[in-house]
Amino acid sequence: PRLPSKTPSAILIRICAFLLVGWCSASAANTVNQLRARLGKVPPVYTSASQQFMAIGFEPGAPGGPPDRSMIRANHVQLDPAVLVANCERVRSYFMLLMRQQTDKWESTVTFRIVGRADPNMEIGVRGGRSSHGWRFTITVPGQVERKRLVRAIVRGILLDIANRGNNTLVVTEIPLWIQEGISARLCALWGDSITSSINHQVFGLDVNPRAMELQGAKVVAHRAPNSVVDQTYRDLLGPERRHLDLFQPLGFTDLQHPLPGHLVGSRWRTFQACSHVFMAQLLDLNEGEKKLWKTIEALPRYRNAQFAFLEAFKTEFASALAADQWWSVVLVDFKTRDPSMRWDEKRSLARLKDILYTPVTIRTSSNSVPVVKEMIFQQLILETPFEQQRAIITPAIAKLVIMQLNARADLAKLIRDYRETLANYLQRNNGRIDSSAAKLLKKNTIEQLDLLDGIRFDMKLVASPEPEREFSLNRVERMLNDAIENRGASGSEKK
Repeated sequence: PRLPSKTPSAILIRICAFLLVGWCSASAANTVNQLRARLGKVPPVYTSASQQFMAIGFEPGAPGGPPDRSMIRANHVQLDPAVLVANCERVRSYFMLLMRQQTDKWESTVTFRIVGRADPNMEIGVRGGRSSHGWRFTITVPGQVERKRLVRAIVRGILLDIANRGNNTLVVTEIPLWIQEGISARLCALWGDSITSSINHQVFGLDVNPRAMELQGAKVVAHRAPNSVVDQTYRDLLGPERRHLDLFQPLGFTDLQHPLPGHLVGSRWRTFQACSHVFMAQLLDLNEGEKKLWKTIEALPRYRNAQFAFLEAFKTEFASALAADQWWSVVLVDFKTRDPSMRWDEKRSLARLKDILYTPVTIRTSSNSVPVVKEMIFQQLILETPFEQQRAIITPAIAKLVIMQLNARADLAKLIRDYRETLANYLQRNNGRIDSSAAKLLKKNTIEQLDLLDGIRFDMKLVASPEPEREFSLNRVERMLNDAIENRGASGSEKK
C-alpha cells in the first residue's frame, strides 16, 4: 500500500534514495576522472606519411612534454611529435637524393620515443627487435636535441632499415660509425639547418634548396670544369673539417673503420667526425660511389667485419685494405696541403707524366756485350726484363706518380691514380713467386690496362695541345702512333 507522502517512513526512504543516487553519480564521476587521468598518462602516437616513422610523446608545454617554446636552446630543435615525423620524411628524402636512389621500399618501422623533460645532452638510445612483421627499431630522444644529433639519429634509423633487410637472424646488424657520421655530416653540409624544421616553420613537402640541388650536381660539373664556381663551392663544404685537421692529426684507415673508445671523446671525437666526412665525400666522388656505398650497407649482414663489406663493394677501386689505406693517405695529404687553384696545368702535368712512363733502363743484348741504356715504357719493361729489375724501377716510379697525383688537375689526377694502382697491383700480386702461367696472365692483363691508359693519355694530350696553327702532317701522326706501339714486344713487321 502507498504510504502517505508526509509520513516519517516515506521521508526516510526518499532521503536514502537521494543519497544512493548521489553516491552513484559521484562514483561515476570519479571513475571518469580517473580514466581521464589514466588516459592522460599515455602519450599520443603520430605516424609519418610513408608510415615508416612514428613518434610517441606529448606536445610542448603539456605535462610530460618538452619545455615551453620560449625555452629552446640555440642550435636545438624542440621535438613536437607531429613535426618530428615530418622531419624524418624530410631527412629520408634528402638521404635518397644524396644516394641518387629514385625509389626505395622500406621494410622496418622506426619509432621515436620523446622524453619531454630529459636533459638535451642525454644519450640517444637505440633498440631493435624482430617480430613476425620484420624488424622494429625504437630510438629514445630528449624533448630538445641539437639539430645535428637529431639528423644522426634519423639517419641511423634509415641505415638500420637498409642494412637489416637481408638479416634473417635475431641479432641486429649494426652500422659502422664512419658511415653514420659521414652521411649525416654530408647532409648537414649540403642543406644546413633547412634539413630539419622547427614548430614555427613549414614542415610539409620537400622544400628542396636550389643551391643544394646545384651542389648535388657539382661532382658532374667538376669533371668538365674543375675551376668552376660550383666546384669551388662544393669543395668549400669541407671548410670546417679542413680547419680542424690543420690543427689535429687525422685518423688512419684502420682507426676510421674500427675506432677505439678513446676516439669517441673530446677533441678525438671531433677528429673522427671530420675524417668521416672527408672520407665519405671522397667515396661519393668516385665513379658510381653512391651505388657502391649502398651495396656496402646492404652487404653488412653477410660479414662479421664491416670492413669486408666495404672492400667487396669497392673492389674495383681497392684491391685490398692496404690499397684503401694508401688511397686514404693520399687523400689526406691532398686535402690538407693542396689548393685546387694551385695545381699544375694539364700540359705541364702530361709532360712530367711522360718522363715517368718512359724510363731509361740498362740492358745487355748478350752475356758478353757492353751494357747499353735504352728508354722503355712499362709494357716493354714487364715483357723483357726480370722481375727484380722491374721492381727496382717501378717502385720509385709509383712514388713519383703519388707526387704527380697531388699536383695535377682533378681529371688528370684520376688518370695518374689509375697508372699508379695498376703498377702497384702488379707488384703486389707478382712478388716473383707466382707460377709461370699465372705470371703470364698477370703480365698480359697489366699490359692491356697500361695500353688502355696510354690511349686515354694520348687523347688528353691532343686536347691539351691541339696545335691549330700547324698543318696536318702525316709524319706527326706516324710519330704519335709509333710512341704508342714502340717497343711492346711486337714483331718487326708489325712495327713497320
